[in-house]
Amino acid sequence: GGIFHFNSIDGTGGVDLDILSGGRVETSGNLDFTSDSNTVTISGEGSELHQDSGCFYFSGEGNRMLISAGGALNSGGVVIGGPEGSTNNIMTVRGENTLVSTEDINLSGEANRLLIDQGATVQAYWLGLYSGAALDVENGAFESQRLWMESGGVMALTAKADEPPVRITDTATLNGVLSVRLDGGVVPAKDDRFYLFCWSSQPGGTFTTLNLPELSFGLGWDTSALYTAGEISVTGTQDSDEDGMPDAWEIEYFGGDADPDDDPDHDGQSNLEEFIAGMDPTDPDSHFGVEDMVDSIGGMVIRWQSVSNRTYGVYWTGVLTNSLQLLQDGIDYPQNSYTDTLHQAESSGFYKIEVQLQ
Repeated sequence: GGIFHFNSIDGTGGVDLDILSGGRVETSGNLDFTSDSNTVTISGEGSELHQDSGCFYFSGEGNRMLISAGGALNSGGVVIGGPEGSTNNIMTVRGENTLVSTEDINLSGEANRLLIDQGATVQAYWLGLYSGAALDVENGAFESQRLWMESGGVMALTAKADEPPVRITDTATLNGVLSVRLDGGVVPAKDDRFYLFCWSSQPGGTFTTLNLPELSFGLGWDTSALYTAGEISVTGTQDSDEDGMPDAWEIEYFGGDADPDDDPDHDGQSNLEEFIAGMDPTDPDSHFGVEDMVDSIGGMVIRWQSVSNRTYGVYWTGVLTNSLQLLQDGIDYPQNSYTDTLHQAESSGFYKIEVQLQ
């Protein structure tokens, strides 16, 4: 529970600074942990590292800082990473009632990271997130007036069904990567909403890459409200695997994903062809083609099974080695026949019926 005051610290490598059991360390200058393998631990209710002025520099390689169990850091600024070669420096803020409050936070450099977990809170005026570094809000809250992200910066967030993990109360400029995860055990369903951000105004720019959790077949992510309401939602997709067959149709006939080139009913038409024609891909008696031809006084009448939301075309040729001649296209449901009045004098001929989705 004692108080220790000093002007500055220069961690030259292998330094351990432990502030425990309500202890308090006060500084009026910079804390420079800019070499390798330094560790700082602030743990326990009332334990605090307090800077009246100056910044906390955490760079070099392999440095670790843990603030947990009600500990606190109050600083004029936090810099994690920065100089070239600064890598694998991690600040972890963990546990309820654990707080980091600072003017500025700047994260840069490969594998440098600020991790917020188990209900902890980090508050800042400014967050700068630069190439190679990551802000990881696993289960906690990050609040800042301003956010600046550059290409290569990473924001990893656990999406919540009740409140957003990140609040920006002034301006935000976006770039880089947003990686989203869900709480363990959460199985998203259609129309579920998950919150990521609370924006005071629409941010400038967008994330260049969105990494979203995988969903069950037939579901997809709607990100249209990400930059306004700060949320993503689950929607039913039309064709999540982009195979030309709607998910709902595949689920109806196969219970899930189906190969468009397969022919499970062995009727000579693939699953994709049967979807286009409006047939049942599991019934060998359900397949598309000319159903009937009648040579009438008015001409040859060709009939087929017509299905809603399809359009048909009729072709003819006298010899199969010749190209087909279009007789009429744009024949819509419910019409299911065509009378050929042009080839009554022909002793033979061949017809083709083409079906397309409207």
